[in-house]
Amino acid sequence: MKRIVILTMVMLVAAMSLATAASVVPEPFDDWQSGDAEFECEQAGACDYYSYKIDEWGNASYWGDSDMNGTYDYENITISNEDGYSFNWTTTEPVCAVIVKGGDDAYVYYYDGAYSDTNLIAPDNPGGQQAEISHVTFCFKEDDTGGPGEVPIPEFPTVALPIAAILGLAFLFQRRKE
Repeated sequence: MKRIVILTMVMLVAAMSLATAASVVPEPFDDWQSGDAEFECEQAGACDYYSYKIDEWGNASYWGDSDMNGTYDYENITISNEDGYSFNWTTTEPVCAVIVKGGDDAYVYYYDGAYSDTNLIAPDNPGGQQAEISHVTFCFKEDDTGGPGEVPIPEFPTVALPIAAILGLAFLFQRRKE
């Protein structure tokens, strides 16, 4: 019985960590019209408190680096795990959309003030192959958490459930010793 309870608690903690991922399903846009960051956010129908475009995506030497991993927009945007076809991102400001262009088309990833996401890709090319990313545009929403760079306080269940699971495990181990 105790093993079942412990296994259940471990699975609950693991499920909680998976539930915090911010991945969303992208919306495809055929024949995307490239422009400056503001134009692209407007074209996507996204908020545009301010926007930032990372152009020349595949040309890391343009940015003075060997790959696209690193910081942009005065260290507001951090790109990681970039391989030409996908990437992860984090920001210090809330994002309402990320536009990933590859070939003639683009994917728009819509958010409600996200600060990170993983494995963003461009749409497939007409031959059905994964298109290389040509540029990425971030559309930022106004930070209503009290100021730039502040991380919002997590909701109660996000904090309470893992703590309850840990306390439950501690209680079980204490009873086991007795």
